[in-house]
Parts: sequence; C-alpha cells; structure tokens
Amino acid sequence: MAEKEKESVPPMRPVPKEVKMLFVVLSVFAFMNCMSGTFVQVFFSQSLEVGVVVAIVGNAIAPLGFRVINSFFGQVPPKISMLCSVSAMLFGLCMALFIDSLLVMIWGFTSTNAAAQLTMQYLEDLMISFKATPQEKDEWRNQMFLAPLLAVLGGFLAGPLFFNNLWQSQAAGLVVMLTTLPLLMQLPSPVSSYQPPPKWQWSDLKSSKVRLCLACCLLQVARNLCRETLLSPSVLARNHALGFQMDSWAWAQLNFLGTFGGIVGFIMSKVMAAQPANPSFIVLLGALSLLMFAMEIHCQSFRALMMANFCGATLRHLSSPLLWKLFEGVISGEEMAALMQAMGSFEIVMGFIVPISCGSFALMGFQTPFCLMVALPLLFLMATMPKSKAE
Repeated sequence: MAEKEKESVPPMRPVPKEVKMLFVVLSVFAFMNCMSGTFVQVFFSQSLEVGVVVAIVGNAIAPLGFRVINSFFGQVPPKISMLCSVSAMLFGLCMALFIDSLLVMIWGFTSTNAAAQLTMQYLEDLMISFKATPQEKDEWRNQMFLAPLLAVLGGFLAGPLFFNNLWQSQAAGLVVMLTTLPLLMQLPSPVSSYQPPPKWQWSDLKSSKVRLCLACCLLQVARNLCRETLLSPSVLARNHALGFQMDSWAWAQLNFLGTFGGIVGFIMSKVMAAQPANPSFIVLLGALSLLMFAMEIHCQSFRALMMANFCGATLRHLSSPLLWKLFEGVISGEEMAALMQAMGSFEIVMGFIVPISCGSFALMGFQTPFCLMVALPLLFLMATMPKSKAE
C-alpha cells in the first residue's frame, strides 16, 4: 500500500528555464537598483523635512499609485503589465539623471513598487501555466530566491565601491537594465489569474476582538513609520558624536545589515510558523523592537548603531508575522481576511498622517514622547490580547 501511494505522488520537476530566466533578470535589476539605493540614502538623510517627504512618498503615494495601476492592469495580460511597469521604472530612472524633482521621485517610487508587484504576479501566472503544484511552486521559489537576495545585499556594498556619486550609479544601472530588458520580452505570455481583492466594509470590523487586532496592527505600522521617518535625519545630526561624517560607504553598511537582518527575521518567522503562537514571546519581541528603535535614534556609537540596525530589522520581520499568527487564534478566518483588506487601506492613510505628525513633534523636540505614545500602547494591547479559541 505504501509503495502504491509513493508511486501516485508525481515527481518534483526541475525549475523551468523560463522561471530561471525571470529570476536572473530580477537579480540584475535588484543589484543595479540597490547600488543606487546607497547614494539615495545619503540624499534622504539631509534633513528631517526630506525624511518626512520620503516616508510619505514611499508609504502612502507609492502604494496608492500601485492600487490605481493594478486596477487598470488587472485586465491586461500579465506579460504586458510587467513590461509596461518595468518600462515606466526605466523611464523614471532616465528622468532622474537629468531632472531633480519631487515628482520624479514620486514616479520612481511608484513605478519601482509597481514593477516589483506586477513581476511577482507574472511569476505566479507563469508557474500556473506550467501546471505547477503548490509543492513545486514552493520548491522553485526556494531554489531561485537566493539569487535576488544576494543581489540586493551585494548591490548595497557594490555601489560605493564602483561609483563616486548617484548619477554614475543610476547611469550604469540604466544601461545594464536596458541591456537585460530583451530577456523579459522573450518570456511566454501566460493567462492572467489575477482576481480583484474582496472589498471590506466597516461592518466587518464591528467585533471588539477584530478592533483590538486592528489597533495592534495600526500601532505597529505607526511605530515602523516613526522609525523610517526619524532614522536618517537623526543619524546625520549625530555625525559629531559618531566620530565621522556619514558617507555612502557608512550608509552601505547600514543598508546591508538592515537587509540581512530582515532576511534572518523572515527565515526565523517561517521556521516558527509551525509552532503555536506564544503571546508572552510576541510581547517580548515588541519590547525588544522598541529598545532597538531607541538605540537607533539615540546611540552615540556607529558600532552600536549597526548592531541596533541589524537586530531591529530582524525583530521587525520576525514579530509582524507572529503577531498575525497570534490573531488566528482570536478571530475567525473571515474576520482575518477582512482585517487584512482593511489594513491595506489604513496603511496608506497612516503613510500620510504618521510621518507628518512624527516630523512635527520632532521639530518641537518631542520625538521621544511621540514614539513612546505609539509604542507603549502596542505592548499593552499585545499583553492583554484575549486567549486563543483553541485554548
């Protein structure tokens, strides 16, 4: 009987060459974008006002723009939508070489975000066209995702090594990405499997437990937005205390450690996903995240800043999935789906409100009380989360 069951299980197929080609192009794009990202970070750290604008563009305008783009491209073949979004990203990069404008930055954030999201959708449709089983999809992703991750890490460090300024890195990135663009055109055109997400209503959030989960999510998003808004300007203000001028190489190290920490946290969350949710452990992660946040904003040593940057990224990428896992035992699957859809809208609104509020308090010298006002209630709500239904 056991032998018959083994024979009935189809063998795992190797990764198709079309999927490999797509990941090769993704790796090249990721490497070239991250090379420029290091120099962009230097520009973003110039002042608190710039940090606020960047946070708004990256967390509100870009996601809102992607929603508009996605609603249009949802009815377009996946390959066409992917090529259009990538072309828009390259056009924005070309404009950035000659035009220094907020509108160009908004275009760049939105087009890059859209290109990444629509490429992932194309990858899913491509796998479906090969009639891949869920096990094969997971196996193919696990085999191929290492290359883009290494490209991201290498790109941050390669930027200051090979180039002296942002213009050089952007020009090189544009040339290389234009060279690899024909590879995308050679890929097949699968049928779209895109389904518009179900719309949520306020009545879906009427349960007290759902609203408690929503409050936790909103406070966690607000805490992360506070960090994103304040980190770069605060580091620039501590140049004298850190002992040297924060140049592109210093930012490259911070970006490398932050990304590497995020990867470590993501892997740890996948490993712990099979374990039951532990509320006390999740509260501890939240407290440690707050401690790392405080260290990033106030520490007077570059070594301490690097350590806090790495640990903070690990904790953020570990605690967020575990928090959602904690919700699974508190609210139903339908309520969970509605909450996820609602958070997509709330995050855009908060992307406008929190950076402006955080920046205003920081200009008045009250950035620490504002951050505590956001972070401490989150710890309290996580600690008072109702017991799991299974318990």
